[in-house]
Amino acid sequence: MSKEYIIPACSGIKIDVKQGQNITVIDIEGGQVVDFFAEVTNSQNEFLSTGVTIDCNESLKLKIGDTIYTNLYHPMMNFHEFLDLGKRCHYNSS
Repeated sequence: MSKEYIIPACSGIKIDVKQGQNITVIDIEGGQVVDFFAEVTNSQNEFLSTGVTIDCNESLKLKIGDTIYTNLYHPMMNFHEFLDLGKRCHYNSS
């Protein structure tokens, strides 16, 4: 089952994603960078960390198959696909 959310510019929403589920982010208007934040359920002290992700992947840019890590160096999700169709990214939760 999939759901679609349209999030207006300068705003955000919370979406619960379970292990094994996918999330696809599409910039439908183009040209805007998407801010993306994730935290571990029931753990307010563990969240997505760009710094740890850069460290573990040894690169400033994500490539297909790279893992996104938490601030505690735990795998959080995989970068699965990038389609340049109005800037579309697809992630799979670990």
